[in-house]
Amino acid sequence: MDYLIGAVLKESPASWRDFVMTDVSDVDDARSIALIPSDTNLTLFEREVSKGDHEARLRKTVGACLTEAAETYDIVLIDSAPGLSVLTECFLRETNFYLSPTRPDYISTRGLKFLREFRQRNPEMGFGDNLGVIINMKDPRSPQDEHFDHWLRQDPEHQCFQQSIPRVTPLQATGFISPHTRSYWAKYPGETGDQLRRLTLELLSRLAPAQGDTLGAGSAPRAEGKAKAMWASWKDRRTA
Repeated sequence: MDYLIGAVLKESPASWRDFVMTDVSDVDDARSIALIPSDTNLTLFEREVSKGDHEARLRKTVGACLTEAAETYDIVLIDSAPGLSVLTECFLRETNFYLSPTRPDYISTRGLKFLREFRQRNPEMGFGDNLGVIINMKDPRSPQDEHFDHWLRQDPEHQCFQQSIPRVTPLQATGFISPHTRSYWAKYPGETGDQLRRLTLELLSRLAPAQGDTLGAGSAPRAEGKAKAMWASWKDRRTA
């Protein structure tokens, strides 16, 4: 938020690089992950943007940030809150792709319909390509969740990922960072770790065809190949 306030509201020469935190993962093999933390007061920032008609400058700032970040990182993920705020719209219009993690319930499925309708408005303003829907927090013992899972997969426009993510205790606990590094399998044990690996490989395979336009020549296949190699390595280590 401090970066956006400086760059958008104060029009100062703020750099997003000054707000990057490195080495943020507690998984021992995840040393290349960096993070720009968010703030719950972003809502107040967005209110000031709308009040002062700074939407154009906000979008320009977001676009420049993503363009520069893509030169440093293989993949940049923006985690947005549910709903379409001023800031989220800027990201959707400046990013290459968007993903929709969706719970298998009525409210979430309605949200997908609204997002689709929003995307079709003002096409001249640009919008990220739909990379697909990830069915998230699915209760494997709930017939209702299974019903909505089936309903979501019936619509080809959703492009649902084959791997869904269940609502399980290990994933609920991942927000608590260990003071000491640990292995991937310690943080995501058993089937949970396998499911996340399968989802990652599926994501990389969807990014690979767009390599020439968005990821730079060869970067997506390299990432996919590296992930597969790591997958084999971790499987061997776990069974050793």
